[in-house]
Amino acid sequence: MDLGVVYAITGAAMAISLGGAGSAFGLRKSGVVVSGILRENPERWGSLFLLAFLPATQGLYGFITAIMAFISVEAGSLTPEAGLEILVACIPIAITGLVTGSLQGSVCAAAAETVAARPDQVGRGVILAAFIEFYAILGLMISILFLI
Repeated sequence: MDLGVVYAITGAAMAISLGGAGSAFGLRKSGVVVSGILRENPERWGSLFLLAFLPATQGLYGFITAIMAFISVEAGSLTPEAGLEILVACIPIAITGLVTGSLQGSVCAAAAETVAARPDQVGRGVILAAFIEFYAILGLMISILFLI
């Protein structure tokens, strides 16, 4: 296997693995809190669903980046320099996905606790979580710009 291909696959693996790990950490945080709330108030599912789900997006962003990296590999043999460029292009979403997924889970968990006491506050909770989502999207956009 060409060294360039190894570099590119390593970048894709980092994007999907670290983005997925960030989502998993965040989903655990939000999911535990939302599950506890639903045990007492199952009717709140509609207002809590988005807060439970939001940390999953970082894994999706890592997946999109990995697909784009694999498309570059499918194009044929890569020089080591080209493969290294793909690896470096995957780093922004890998790091932001790992960090923001976990942090967003904490914000979503806190927002879910607020919504449990005050159901009318769900919009504010989602907005707070969206602040962190913005940085995950920036990481995705930078990776995409590097890959095209």
